[in-house]
Amino acid sequence: MSSCNPSSTPIDTKPKLGGSSCNPCEDPRKSYILVLRQAIISRSSAEAKYRGVAIVVSEACWLRNLLLELHHPLKTATIVYCDNVSVIYLSENHVQHQRTKHVELDIHFLREKLALGHVRVLHVPSKYQIADIFTKGIPLILFIDFRDNLNVQIFYPNR
Repeated sequence: MSSCNPSSTPIDTKPKLGGSSCNPCEDPRKSYILVLRQAIISRSSAEAKYRGVAIVVSEACWLRNLLLELHHPLKTATIVYCDNVSVIYLSENHVQHQRTKHVELDIHFLREKLALGHVRVLHVPSKYQIADIFTKGIPLILFIDFRDNLNVQIFYPNR
């Protein structure tokens, strides 16, 4: 490891895409493909995050029921944070859309828990998502802040 270059964070914060650049002006079909790909990725991302919120709410309900059985019921809603505004809007919007049929069970489950006051889904901006330290390349200042919030300390074995 003595010949390795030092890095301020374990993951590159500005990843470079390989290959040639795609210029939609060269070929109109490329523009269509980019738009189609973006729509699929966006829907998949929102769907994945919605399912993630539904899973968290399910686990929270299990814990709430356990506390109730132990005669220590929670009097306030469990707060679930999500960085996707579309997911929060979908969880609160009572209008069903054609595009949401594939997550219909999760939608009904989450809306029921919201209506009962058992959970609240709140927005948290991406820059405050501490879990990003494990999954993304983030700027050094955020890396240090998140690391400190997790109470991770630097260990120097020779000191």
